[in-house]
Amino acid sequence: MALALYCFLRYPDSYEKCVLRAANTNGDSDSIACIAGAISGAYLGVKAIPKDWIERIENKDYLIDLGIRLAEARRRL
Repeated sequence: MALALYCFLRYPDSYEKCVLRAANTNGDSDSIACIAGAISGAYLGVKAIPKDWIERIENKDYLIDLGIRLAEARRRL
């Protein structure tokens, strides 16, 4: 968690730099990059994610639909 937070604080205005830095660390780099990306994405918004990265997401259509359904369910509460 600490290293993911460091990556975000090092690159607070760049989702791509934050995630790449996290992914290229020693140790459990995939988890570090996942957490750093989540923090950065929450801070910067989805538009900060490079378009070519979004296009390569596995099960992208399912995940988009799931997000829409979750947002709609939240609005009904």
